[in-house]
Amino acid sequence: MGAWTLGLLIVLGGTGLSIGGMLAVRRWTSLHSMESHHEVAGYLLSIIGTLCAVLLGLVVVDVQAKYQQAQVMAEGEANAVMDLYHLAQSLPKEQMVPMQKSLLDYATTVVEQEWDGKPLNANVEGSVVQLRQLWAVINAYEPVTNRQQSCYEAILTGLQQLGDSRRFRVVATREAFHQYYGRC
Repeated sequence: MGAWTLGLLIVLGGTGLSIGGMLAVRRWTSLHSMESHHEVAGYLLSIIGTLCAVLLGLVVVDVQAKYQQAQVMAEGEANAVMDLYHLAQSLPKEQMVPMQKSLLDYATTVVEQEWDGKPLNANVEGSVVQLRQLWAVINAYEPVTNRQQSCYEAILTGLQQLGDSRRFRVVATREAFHQYYGRC
């Protein structure tokens, strides 16, 4: 059963049950008896209204928190790409050129293919190819001097942050897509 069908069934079924219940109460209850309970019903309605307002407020806060977390992770991913691009200049040309090319390809792939709001399919790798190329370039590099060793450690940290940010973005996009459009 689709989400729209289920939604319509719930809304129309709930509305039908409410109207049927109201008609049944009015048929079997006297007007005098209902008038004596008006004060209680007013208090109950105000309590229900307050609970709905609190629930709506919590939903808004949750959505805002998820949006801010996604924004922070996307900025972290972009910052990691930029930092790695600059750190690559400390490497010898044999590693610098392929690393910077992979970073440019990664950024291009993310912007052109992955920022459309749809989750990546299982058969579409997206930017993971460039990320694997980056790891291959860095794993093939052997630092010699202390300066190269320090830069190498910073590059490894940046690659780890880039990978973590990418995974978060892919998972968050997949969850949001399934939440709004249903499981495929």
